[in-house]
Order: sequence, then C-alpha cells, then structure tokens
Amino acid sequence: MPVAHREDEGAARRVGLPGRKWVIALILTILTLLNIVWSTYPPRSGSTQPDKESDESMKTRNSVTIAGVLGAALVIAGALAQDTKPGGDEWVTPARAARKQNPIPADSAKMAKGKELYEMACFACHGLAGKGDGSAAASLERNGAPIRPGNLSEPKLWEQSDGTLFWKISEGRTPMPAFQESFSEEDRWAIVIYVRSLAPKPTLNAQAKGNP
Repeated sequence: MPVAHREDEGAARRVGLPGRKWVIALILTILTLLNIVWSTYPPRSGSTQPDKESDESMKTRNSVTIAGVLGAALVIAGALAQDTKPGGDEWVTPARAARKQNPIPADSAKMAKGKELYEMACFACHGLAGKGDGSAAASLERNGAPIRPGNLSEPKLWEQSDGTLFWKISEGRTPMPAFQESFSEEDRWAIVIYVRSLAPKPTLNAQAKGNP
C-alpha cells in the first residue's frame, strides 16, 4: 500500500525518466533536422574555386553534425546514468497533494473500516502487521526486477504526511495498483488512519539521535 516498496522513498512517485525521454526525443529530432539542413545547404555561389569551397563547406557541415551527435550522446548518457544511481527512482508526491490533511476523524469506526479495507487490498503484499511479509511479497517485480513491499510498521512511516500516504494509495505504482477507482475518497483516508496504527510514533530519544 502507501509505502509500496522497500526503497525508503520518503515522499514519492517516480520522476525524471518520462521527462528525460521527451528531452532525448527532442534532441534527436533537432539533430535530424540539423543534419538535413546541413546536408542540403548549397555551397556559396560566385566562388572562383568551387570544388575547394565545396570541400571546405562539407567538412564544416560534417564537423558540426559530429559535434551535435557527440553532445546529444553525452546528454543522453547523463540522463540514463541518473536513472541508475541510488535515489534516482524516487516516488515523489506533488507538494500540493502532500500538504493535504485527513478530513475524517480518526475514531474507532474509521479505524475499523480502514483495517477491513487494508486486509482486503493490502494484506497479501504488506502482511498482517505491515512488515512487508505478505504471501505475495516474494513474487513482486518492477521492470523485471524483484522488489519487496515496504515495512509499514517502522517509525519512519511518520516522516510521510497523511496527504502523501493518501496520494500513494490513490495513484499506486507498479506493482502496487491505484486504488482511487476501487475505493472512495473517504475509504482511502480510512486506510491512512489504519496504516498509521501499524507504526509506532518515533520517541523523543530516537528523534534526538536522528537530529544531533
């Protein structure tokens, strides 16, 4: 559910790669147009040495094209390298969504409803206590690579706002499905309330150790 994978995502939806794909496509389009323009650009007229000038013009066009291709290759390589480095696969919640407050009271009725929905939709992967040890956990994959559900019972869950948890539950992320069509908004907020109960709040001593 909300912390769908053990990546210590903190905030979370994947960013970067879709944007870089558009950048790469744009670069390749520009290079293609550049190559067409330079390859069809006629030599200057009126030259007393047309063959020599044509050769020089061709060399210039080739040099510019090669430089453009190498520059684009460096940009693409940098974009792909960013995807492979640690932290490049974050699941970042939009700021506006993260600031949302839970509009329903965390009473016993909503807690019970959240538990019911959790056991219906989240238990198989996250496990009964939210430790990421559900029966389906071992079979989960993303992009062909094994991935484990996050541990919802860790105090660091409290580092995520209610809005962040609600947004993750609503939007999903492979292999976690989106639940905005399956559950009403109130039901999703109820799940947030229940998920909060799985993780103890950080103690003052723990907070002090984390912030010397």
